[in-house]
Amino acid sequence: LILANKLEEANEDISAKNIELLHQQKMIAEQTEKLNSIHQAILEKNRQLETEKEAVLDLSEYLYEANQTITLMHGEVEKSKNEILQNNELLTLNNEKNNLIGIVAHDLKSPLNQIKGLLTILKMSAENLSEETMSYLDMMENSTSRLTDMIAKILDVEAIESKALNLT
Repeated sequence: LILANKLEEANEDISAKNIELLHQQKMIAEQTEKLNSIHQAILEKNRQLETEKEAVLDLSEYLYEANQTITLMHGEVEKSKNEILQNNELLTLNNEKNNLIGIVAHDLKSPLNQIKGLLTILKMSAENLSEETMSYLDMMENSTSRLTDMIAKILDVEAIESKALNLT
């Protein structure tokens, strides 16, 4: 009888443990199902992240190329800017040169005209001048005429460059 009681107790123990094992097995199955569901969600999220990663890499490559293009364009703009500044400096220097030529030419014109006038007066009173002196006066008159012509040409060139032809 003691043996039967022990067997019955052992049987009840085994039944209780079987029930507990079935319960734990059911919980493990539920957790496995949850884990599989979570795993599938993670896999789907990974696929989405891979797609987004590819898009970001494409965008990054596009931005890099755009940056390279902008850098090249910036260099060209800087070069053009420097050329424009240099051209402006050259235009300023050219204008100063033209102004100086105009001033110098006008300043030379007046004394030459006075010399020509004095030569004309000397030639008019040439009765008591020697042949050699008359020859010197003619040479002086020719030289002043050549200088006057040169000055007129300089003034004409300066006027053409400044777009105002000098007709005097």
